[in-house]
Amino acid sequence: MFCNQCGTPLQPGSSVCARCGATVIAAPPVAAYSPGIYPMAAAIPAGSIPLPSSLSAAVAFEVLKLPYQQQIIFVDEYRRRSKELAIAYLFLICLFSHYAYLGRWGLQVAFWLTAGGAGIWWLVDIFRLPGVVRQYNDWVALDLLQQTNARIAAVA
Repeated sequence: MFCNQCGTPLQPGSSVCARCGATVIAAPPVAAYSPGIYPMAAAIPAGSIPLPSSLSAAVAFEVLKLPYQQQIIFVDEYRRRSKELAIAYLFLICLFSHYAYLGRWGLQVAFWLTAGGAGIWWLVDIFRLPGVVRQYNDWVALDLLQQTNARIAAVA
């Protein structure tokens, strides 16, 4: 088990963290991935929360190393900032503004000015969109992880 405040590993049966002195609140053990899907699942600490399936394995493993409260903050913020593929397809097909949905305004203006590359760019984007959305969500996750680690370092 790990300290809810600083993330330090605790001795079995401990109710107070030796490093920061915080009272430990035991969280129910929840594994985010099964061992067959995620080979490092054995290293997932008790008290971890289920993570969104859109997170890459490397980011998910780093998130699970965070203190419990920081995991909750990370997941809430990730869910708020990440983008959904179905909505991106709606923007692509109905409004021709899928790049705007992903915050890539330069590409969006170029897409509009070229009329979607005379339709060819639009057609190609139908197949590229899952990777573009995944790349955006990976960027969001890495940015949030960096912010969370900076916040933890500032407190410690």
